[in-house]
Amino acid sequence: MKCHRDPDELNPIAESLFKIAFLRKDRGVVNLLQWIYERNSCSYCRNGAVEELLTKYGLPAEQAYECRWDCLDLTRKLMRKARRLKRRLGL
Repeated sequence: MKCHRDPDELNPIAESLFKIAFLRKDRGVVNLLQWIYERNSCSYCRNGAVEELLTKYGLPAEQAYECRWDCLDLTRKLMRKARRLKRRLGL
């Protein structure tokens, strides 16, 4: 998908893609969620995409590391929680 010059124009598109991804429960939505994370400037939309990826489909290690330094505290907390759970389970 071609990106617009103004990243804020992508937010309504990302919100619609997120709704589709949330309603569909198959791995086919992983690319939609990755697109939201990589292209959208809305921190809350990115956080939602990360949470869906992390809890349902798996989050790539590189992206997980990047999320540890995200500008949104919710995303950073999500990653801390995931790391604690991973350590507790011995993974």
